[in-house]
Amino acid sequence: SFPPDMPGYGSKFWSERTPLNRRTTYPAAKGALTADAVIIGGGLTGATAAVLFAQAGLKVVLVEAGRIASGGTAGSLGAIVPEPDARFSHVVTACGRRAAREAWRQSVSGTRELASLLTREKIACDLRPAPFWTHAASAETAAGLRREQASRRESAVTSAWTAGGVVASDLGMPASGALKSSGFTLDPVRATL
Repeated sequence: SFPPDMPGYGSKFWSERTPLNRRTTYPAAKGALTADAVIIGGGLTGATAAVLFAQAGLKVVLVEAGRIASGGTAGSLGAIVPEPDARFSHVVTACGRRAAREAWRQSVSGTRELASLLTREKIACDLRPAPFWTHAASAETAAGLRREQASRRESAVTSAWTAGGVVASDLGMPASGALKSSGFTLDPVRATL
């Protein structure tokens, strides 16, 4: 664990990059409101949903108990990750091959669509393409990742294998290989605001 006096320990990195005096404040909701869609939570996901519903012509109300982009968004990875946070083979076991394939397809599609929305709306959030690695530090974990890749391949889900030397050079750490995919990095607080 980190010592409590370590700089930045316990803080939300992305919030610190955008000081409170640069954030818009919004009035508290009072009285009855009418809307086609009510979004609960003013993080990146809630703000994105609100924009998409509004662009579709719906009257939208976004409700946030605290400050916009100050919860999970402020403490997030700062990435649009191109696949679910699970092993494909585990999802196949739990939900079936068709559901797993659809989850991966939707994840890749959603990653691209969110990046496209941010670009189209000219949202200054340091959006950049970035590789994402599912890293194997040892030969044993590399064998497991190769089985994962084979499971994906059986379902027509592509995952590029990268040799250990290339991964070690890019990541600056020992590696026996990795599955590589493409996503994006961004400042999630600025994207939300």
